[in-house]
Amino acid sequence: GYVVSAYIMDFGAGRGSPVSTLCVSILSKTHSPPMIEERSKIFLANFLAELSGTSDEDLQKHKASLTTKLLEPPKRLSAEFAQWWGEIQYDDCQWERYEEIAAALEEVTLDDLVTYYKALVLDPETRRQL
Repeated sequence: GYVVSAYIMDFGAGRGSPVSTLCVSILSKTHSPPMIEERSKIFLANFLAELSGTSDEDLQKHKASLTTKLLEPPKRLSAEFAQWWGEIQYDDCQWERYEEIAAALEEVTLDDLVTYYKALVLDPETRRQL
């Protein structure tokens, strides 16, 4: 058995340039860390085939769902504050950020995703782990 958690961490890397990192933690009472690491690498390599096999219809559904989520207005004042404070904190002030991301998302192709996945997840030169 495994316990898996994933979350995004944001780091300020200077004025106007926040850096986001995807963190995945995997814990097990029954498997050693080297075994978990090896199985994780196998999963990530095998996921490339699943990603590559995504149909155009499924990709469009995922993009539409993500666009809906991006453009959904915050439901609570605290969420709206956090959204705008991030812009102010990093001195970025791109007030139309989510609309711009949603528009750019329409241009993303499956080939773009596969290339990105290979470069940032599978390539040991660009992937970092502790």
